[in-house]
Amino acid sequence: RRYRRFVLIGSFLIFVFVAAFSSVHLYFGGNQISNQNIFITVDGPASVGGGEVLPIQVAVTNENTVPIESATLILKYPAGTRSAGDDARNLFEERIPIADIGPGETLNESVRVRLFGEESAAREINATVEYRVNESNGMFYKDAEPLAVRISSSPLVLRVENVEKVASGQLVNVTLTAVSNASAPLENILITADYPTGFDYE
Repeated sequence: RRYRRFVLIGSFLIFVFVAAFSSVHLYFGGNQISNQNIFITVDGPASVGGGEVLPIQVAVTNENTVPIESATLILKYPAGTRSAGDDARNLFEERIPIADIGPGETLNESVRVRLFGEESAAREINATVEYRVNESNGMFYKDAEPLAVRISSSPLVLRVENVEKVASGQLVNVTLTAVSNASAPLENILITADYPTGFDYE
C-alpha cells in the first residue's frame, strides 16, 4: 500500500507540473500565432485633389515568435479609383503577394492610385492581410484601420445653365460648361444626361 501511495503522489505532482507548464506556455504564447500580434498600418495624405496621384504606404509587422506564411495584402478601393500608371484602369480590389513575414519583421508596401469624385467627398481605403500558418491549411485574416481621404478639389466642374420655368411643348436651350481644375489635359470626357418622362432631346 505504501508504494501505491508514492505512485499516487508522484502522479499528482507530475500532473500539477504539466498543468503549470502548459498554462505558462499558453499564457506567453509559445510557438502559437496570435492575430493580436500582427499589426497593419496604412499611411497616406489626409486629402488629395481629384485625379491626382495618392501615395499609400502599408506596413505589416509580425510580432509573433514564428513566421506567417503566404501573406497577401488585400486593398479595397472606393468607387472612382483608378491606377496611376500609363495603362489607367478602374480599381476596386487589389491583391499584392508579400510572401512570408518572419518573427519581429516588418514589410513595407508602396501603392500609388488616383481618386476621382466630387469636391469635399470623403473616401476610405481598406487593407487586409491574408496569411497561413505552419502545418495548417486554413486562411487567416487581419484588418487594418481604414485610411480616410478627402477629395480637396474635383478635376472637372460641370455647370448647367437653363431657364427655371417653361411652357408645355416649349423648346428650351440648356448650356453645359465644363471647367478643368486638373494640372494636365483631360481626355476622353463623356457627359451623360438623364431626362425625365415627357422630355424629348432635340
